[in-house]
Amino acid sequence: MGPSPIVDIGIAVIYIIMLAISIPGNALIALVIFKEAPLRTPMNLLVCNIAIASLLIGIMRVPFKIFSLMHFNMDYPFSVAMCQFQQLLPTAGVMVISLTLTTICVDRYIAIVHPLKKYLKLSKCRTTFLIFGYWMLSLAYFAPYASFNELYEYQSRNYCIPIYPESPDDIVLTRNETTGKALSSIELSRLINWIFFGSLAFLIPALIMIVLYSKTIYTLWFSKAPCDRTQINIHHLQERLRKNRKAIKLLVACFLSFIIFNTPYYTIFLLMDLKQLTIDRAYSGILINILIFFNYSSIAYNAIIYGYFNLSIRERILVACKMSVRKASYRIISRFSKSEHLEISTV
Repeated sequence: MGPSPIVDIGIAVIYIIMLAISIPGNALIALVIFKEAPLRTPMNLLVCNIAIASLLIGIMRVPFKIFSLMHFNMDYPFSVAMCQFQQLLPTAGVMVISLTLTTICVDRYIAIVHPLKKYLKLSKCRTTFLIFGYWMLSLAYFAPYASFNELYEYQSRNYCIPIYPESPDDIVLTRNETTGKALSSIELSRLINWIFFGSLAFLIPALIMIVLYSKTIYTLWFSKAPCDRTQINIHHLQERLRKNRKAIKLLVACFLSFIIFNTPYYTIFLLMDLKQLTIDRAYSGILINILIFFNYSSIAYNAIIYGYFNLSIRERILVACKMSVRKASYRIISRFSKSEHLEISTV
């Protein structure tokens, strides 16, 4: 067994650990927000949207990735339709997470830096409309991309990969000196896909969050009047400032994770896919799998940040877990009591 299969198995194990964190964590976050009316604030609805998108990625994409890593000598075992479908919702989910994180950033910026502009703040209705719009936009955008995915045979094995359509406008990188035929080129459809996907899922959200979080941090830590200037109750002002600082620390941690884990994917993988960075075939597969893991890792760290470090959600999750344990214990005791009663009655 060569180094690549060993590394692939190692990456698969890390994916499994990521799923063990992501699926129960995000499911609990979504469950408590849906179940508890006080938690259904605009902010928490956005957090719930991130959890749902993360669940879709974890359920519909990561298991296929684990299968391919663990069974590196096997053909892709599913149909073309499954090859296309497994890319649509999870890839759309990646964009939805980015857009939702950006919306959270904008909402916090308005609430802290411009607290008097009440008309700009998110309501439940606006939030629901935005969430629906993000999903429709992402699904509409990635539907053509998903249709590009086909089963491609290489060295007697089938792979599920995107095959971009060729056009006369493709960018030719190298030509045959004798025939003038293109030997290597970048499909225009591939380039357009990366421009829009990279911009909407990473570049634009990253720039917006960098600017707005910087202004928000400056307002909270360095401005003389970080909150509503009509406030005269100093104690109330200080308490509000403390809560805002705590909330922003949580969101900035999520933002920094977004930048750290996504920058390698949207730079190195982009250059490799556009044939601007050439890496030895023995190591390119390993690098691609690691970069894809970085891109999907948000489904785990978002669950940790929003589920564990968000006090209100964490408390509700703990209460829900305790109630579930009590109900399970009560059922077990009830069944045991019934069986014991039957034994006594038969005697």
